[in-house]
Amino acid sequence: MRAENYELRITNYELRITNYEL
Repeated sequence: MRAENYELRITNYELRITNYEL
């Protein structure tokens, strides 16, 4: 697993939470 993939996963998760809050 690449570190980049891990970072993208976190970003995707954060965007999901933001979308949910909105």
